[in-house]
Amino acid sequence: LPLEGDPRQVVLAAYVRMTAVLADHGIARRPSDTPLEYLTRALGELDAGVEPIERLTRLMEVAMFSTHTVDTTMAGEAVASFRAVRELLASPADDDDRQE
Repeated sequence: LPLEGDPRQVVLAAYVRMTAVLADHGIARRPSDTPLEYLTRALGELDAGVEPIERLTRLMEVAMFSTHTVDTTMAGEAVASFRAVRELLASPADDDDRQE
């Protein structure tokens, strides 16, 4: 999923990527989870780094469920939030993989 282009699609792609990262760390989204249920469960299972998860979930809700304009600033915040989540959950082995 591209993290560039239409801002609404960027926000949604960033959220999908975040859910994949969380799933890789044992926090998979259940089919029946609403975004807020998933957010609550994810935050309950993590020790730190809650702000970027909360922010990206809120942005996704706007992008998916509202008719409000989603602009490039919001898309940038979504990408930054996704990257922050990915960094927070990165293991030392993940760091080694990125350096190669």
